[in-house]
Amino acid sequence: MVARARTTVGALAVTSLVGYGCLFYAYAVLLGPIARDLGISTTQASFSITLCTLGSAVCAVLVGRWIDIRGGRPLMAVGSVAAASLLYVASRVQNVVELYAVWAGIGVTWALVLYEPAFAVIVPRLPPERRGLALLVVTAVGGFASTVFLPLTGALVSDLGWRTALVWLAVILGVTTVPLHLLAIPRGPAGTRTVHKESPEDENRKAAPGKGHISQTLRRPRFWLYAVAFTAHSSVITALGVQLVSILRELGHSTAVAATIAGLIGVLSVTGRLAITALARWTSPVRTVCALFGVQAVALGLLPYLGSTRTGAVCCVVTVGLGFGLATITRPALVAEHFGTARFGTVAGMLNTSIAIGTTTVPLGVAALHGLTGGYRVPVEVCAALFAVAGALLAVSTRSARDRALDERGEDLAEVEAGGLDGHRQQ
Repeated sequence: MVARARTTVGALAVTSLVGYGCLFYAYAVLLGPIARDLGISTTQASFSITLCTLGSAVCAVLVGRWIDIRGGRPLMAVGSVAAASLLYVASRVQNVVELYAVWAGIGVTWALVLYEPAFAVIVPRLPPERRGLALLVVTAVGGFASTVFLPLTGALVSDLGWRTALVWLAVILGVTTVPLHLLAIPRGPAGTRTVHKESPEDENRKAAPGKGHISQTLRRPRFWLYAVAFTAHSSVITALGVQLVSILRELGHSTAVAATIAGLIGVLSVTGRLAITALARWTSPVRTVCALFGVQAVALGLLPYLGSTRTGAVCCVVTVGLGFGLATITRPALVAEHFGTARFGTVAGMLNTSIAIGTTTVPLGVAALHGLTGGYRVPVEVCAALFAVAGALLAVSTRSARDRALDERGEDLAEVEAGGLDGHRQQ
């Protein structure tokens, strides 16, 4: 059982690396060539990522509930086939309408193959003492997506053009992710093949995911503090993932240099995740995350002023990168701690829907502000402010006495619901 869990974690780490690289980070390099070839503005081309985020948001809760009830193998395998197929179709688009339609479909596959479904498969199958390491492995490997795929996509575009580059990305994605999702993900939901004995705390929290649980979660202030904080942070991450290469080019760097510097974010995001996991033994991870969000705000705010030199750009990007992946590894741990594991996929899907809806506006807003102000300075400063807001709200969530009381009440309600479910099954 332990070996099977390790295999699942390792496979999902690899599929996350390739999935994020092909389906998200590559578009930062493809954005300019696609816009020029189709005769549209970069703002119009950036709207594709907004549609991706909306497509993911529409499906997030349904995907989470499906995995809670039926497991992740068939859903993630179908998602990886669809994602590879749509990347190939994207290489054949001839106008902006076709571009939007294809990338909206790719957004749906985000909900099926990236971190959220991977976490919904992993977290309920592991005890609390092993979840942190498993999440670290998946996000650490996945964190190298920008480091690997920004330069790789840049080289493909330079040598073969953006259309052929997309074909190669489709092949890489399909060959890697389809067999891993089919072979390495366990059959059925976690409840049917539990690899660990549930603690009494987890047993008390168990409840069947459904409308009653959704409404209960929406009444809890902690959910909304998490939703706003992680939405603010994730929206900036999304915007930078799409626009950072263009920002660095505007500061005077070549495309190759800009892509390489932007790729450093992946390496540093892994460093940040390693640090937060190590520091968890001595201090509250949430406090460390709040502090790093503040450091990110300062570093990003300085980028327009220091980033015209390679040294300044590297220093700012490296500092921002230290906190780039912290929300990814912190969010599932907080959901499991405060909302339980039996309904993890549903609650995580709700939170991800909130995040996805919010992040549809910021990348588009960054592009629009760039057009209105004639540069990236104002949009970058707005993003820095959002980093600061995320840190402040997450800090507030750790000090809310009212929410702690509601957490205890939520656990009591979950216990009652679980008892009612067990009684119904006995009848």
